[in-house]
Amino acid sequence: MQPSTVRCGSAGIVLPIDEMEQSELTVPDAVYGTFRLPSFVRAVTEAPEFVRLKYLKQLGVSNAVFGTARHTRYDHSLGACYLSGRLLDAVNKTLNPPVTEDERKCVMLAAALHDIGHGPFSHLWEKFVEVYGAPWRHERSSVELAHRVLDRLENVSVKQIALICALIRGDATDLLTSDRQFLTHIVSSDVDVDRCDYLQRDAYHVPGVIEPSRPFRQMFDRVRVVTVEGKARLAYHWQDYPLVYEMACARQAFHRRCYQDVEVLGAELMMLDVMHEAERAGFRFTRNIRMGSGALPGLIRTVVDR
Repeated sequence: MQPSTVRCGSAGIVLPIDEMEQSELTVPDAVYGTFRLPSFVRAVTEAPEFVRLKYLKQLGVSNAVFGTARHTRYDHSLGACYLSGRLLDAVNKTLNPPVTEDERKCVMLAAALHDIGHGPFSHLWEKFVEVYGAPWRHERSSVELAHRVLDRLENVSVKQIALICALIRGDATDLLTSDRQFLTHIVSSDVDVDRCDYLQRDAYHVPGVIEPSRPFRQMFDRVRVVTVEGKARLAYHWQDYPLVYEMACARQAFHRRCYQDVEVLGAELMMLDVMHEAERAGFRFTRNIRMGSGALPGLIRTVVDR
């Protein structure tokens, strides 16, 4: 029997899955300390499209104003993946039947890949390419790039890929039974692992903006699944509702005091001027932007903001 393989990048390098997945992925993290992710995450993180996230800063050009804001989309993606596993562990304490390994795999891969479609300088890239008639949205790009990466993994089925992409979009309702509807809210909702991680991570690297009473991730420790109008939903312990409220307020605080800080916005405008001038001079950022054709531009896999 031939071993399962994965093709790495356009070069066509083929590696046996069992060699890539023989161990868990150990991640030394500034926010959570060292944690481990399942072996199936390792193959995804070694894809060139994912490795590229190491060179995309989470907060774009904000480090021009907040010097320590140099954390990356790579850090955030692994952090969100870790939180999704932590949430599922908590859910399984009381859920019957518990989350299956197949469901766990899909949720954690969706969390890991949810930001893979971001361009250089974070959301600034979307503002840049729109001038040239390309309606770039990182949500759509993430789904397309995630599908591309997962399609190369021979141990991920077509059905799993469909669910993972739907979980990233936040519209997996039609693919889940009523008792599994809660899965669609883990990666994309008002209270999800994406928002929980980036607020904690941004707060760590841009100190002084918010001061939560407890780490936001602790709200997942007592999460349960309840049935509302025939569908399963995530429910948080009443003692954790102040933390949920704090996280909502923290997002607004970061928008006011960091994301939309007047100096940060000024730095973005200057970077846009630089990029437009480079475009006019012949760098041609937009030469391969073909959104709507069904094919993601190769450019997004190579242009970074370091």
